[in-house]
Amino acid sequence: MTTKSDGTNWNLFFFGFFIAVYAAFLQFKLTPALPEMMQLYSYDPAVAGAFMSVYAIIGFFLSPLIGRWLSGQKVKQLILAVLVCSFVAQGVAIFASHSSVIMLASRTMEAITFAVFAIGGPVIVGQAASEKFRPLGIGISSTWMPSGILISSVAYYWFADDFGWSVLWYFGLAGALSLLLWTVLSNFNKPQAATTAGKPSLSLTKAEEISLLLATSIFLLWSIQFNAYMTWFTTYVTDTLGYHPVDAVWVFMLPVIVIIFANVPVGLAQTTGRITLILLTVGLVIQALSWVLGLYKNETFQVIALIAYGIGAGIVPAALFGCPKAIVGSEKYAMAFSRMMTGRYIGVFLGPILIGIAIRQDISWDLVMGIAAIMTAIPLIFAGLLYKRLYSRS
Repeated sequence: MTTKSDGTNWNLFFFGFFIAVYAAFLQFKLTPALPEMMQLYSYDPAVAGAFMSVYAIIGFFLSPLIGRWLSGQKVKQLILAVLVCSFVAQGVAIFASHSSVIMLASRTMEAITFAVFAIGGPVIVGQAASEKFRPLGIGISSTWMPSGILISSVAYYWFADDFGWSVLWYFGLAGALSLLLWTVLSNFNKPQAATTAGKPSLSLTKAEEISLLLATSIFLLWSIQFNAYMTWFTTYVTDTLGYHPVDAVWVFMLPVIVIIFANVPVGLAQTTGRITLILLTVGLVIQALSWVLGLYKNETFQVIALIAYGIGAGIVPAALFGCPKAIVGSEKYAMAFSRMMTGRYIGVFLGPILIGIAIRQDISWDLVMGIAAIMTAIPLIFAGLLYKRLYSRS
């Protein structure tokens, strides 16, 4: 997995991107399918929330190990193993979906694949990109989640009427087989960074630890509202606004498409750490305001809210992907990024379950949106503190 001295290893560049997209597809294929599955199998809302949140539990505990695994000599074997895991998990889910216990077990197995690819994909892209193309790598890598979400949404829209929710799981099986073949045909060499990963020179300083804690806190709070939104939005649109499940996917796709278009230019714009943190602040402000706009029942305001949410949700993760480099530089990027991902996983765990509990307790969606607005605004404090720590002395 080496970066060529004379340029970019484009095979691994795009491989890293696509395994990350596949990870997002695995996690978020549940979102468009969930209303239909709830109707068919009457899952408890809190259990249904756990179908998403289990990804966080697995990711949280595996993240410290994944950094070491990706720095080792058996990257190809690791990727092959987790792809087989996802294939088996989805096959089991298709034939035993009536059981919430088996579905949860299947999602747990998928989460292992997700945990490896969510960190490994961006890391592989970063290692494969030359310095010239690293900003492009950050921009493209940050589109992994909305790209996976968009693929699952489009597939559900086009095929669900004929094949039902399980069509997304069959897509997942096909994706696993395709990536297995790509992995077998690719050459994964030990990256140069891995040879020094255990040396004291690459350990984090106390100042870096504190800065990373601030960035991780931002990722945590932002992820709570983002993953709650991405899990339950179609359910809100169908149950509260009266949309058909398939039509709800069209509404859901609007902010997702906007996210993708916002990701890449934000990645390219991150030429300095200062710009990264300024973009992060702007994105958080826009996203918090989108929640406030969503409280208005006027259709125009709601469309504006969806677009604004997409813009904010495109800026924030792209900037968060650039934070490790701003804090620790390129050599420690993988270590810092895996640390920040622990914050994301806590958010992934809490968001869907909290909304599931809110639904069961008949808490109004307006109150939920108001809380989400506050939760998106609080990270602005951490962003300001992070900027002050990194740049007040310069």
